[in-house]
Amino acid sequence: MVPLMTERLSAATWTEMALRVLADRGIEAVRVEPLARLLGVTKGSFYWHFADRRELLDSVLLGWEQAATFDVIDAVELACDEPDDRLRELTRLVFRHGGPLDRAVRAWASHDESAANAVARVDSRRYAFVRALLEAHGLTPPTAAMRARLLYTSLIGEQHTSLKLARKHRVEWALRNLEFLLDRG
Repeated sequence: MVPLMTERLSAATWTEMALRVLADRGIEAVRVEPLARLLGVTKGSFYWHFADRRELLDSVLLGWEQAATFDVIDAVELACDEPDDRLRELTRLVFRHGGPLDRAVRAWASHDESAANAVARVDSRRYAFVRALLEAHGLTPPTAAMRARLLYTSLIGEQHTSLKLARKHRVEWALRNLEFLLDRG
């Protein structure tokens, strides 16, 4: 990571760097002084935007929630109109955008209430989106709910397993699982 060499950065710049560090090194590495060094500024720049580390961490959680959930849902909705196509696009995007950051936030959530609450909100919103797409596909609400849970948890689980497989193979596997879940039989 190259220092930005500017004295006053935006809060968004601090949050983006913190998200990168979180994904690469975990929550313990998200500290003010190391972030300042990475950004090429003093700690004073941090305190211009944040009262303390907790405020930065709250911003990180909101940034993750926006990028990993709302932005992905928006991208899926813009990419195609049909529910089946949207589910396929969502499955592909999970492997483009998930991975290290999602794993890091979930690990953080195991010992931090704010992170756990953010993960619960994200899981609820993502699950509801998948369930709605399966209902639009033509599944009954109870069947859509069950299959949405299966699809969502398999996609989350896939981010934690088979890490040595090429992304292409992981996407193909996930798309085959999706086709199985779309079966109306």
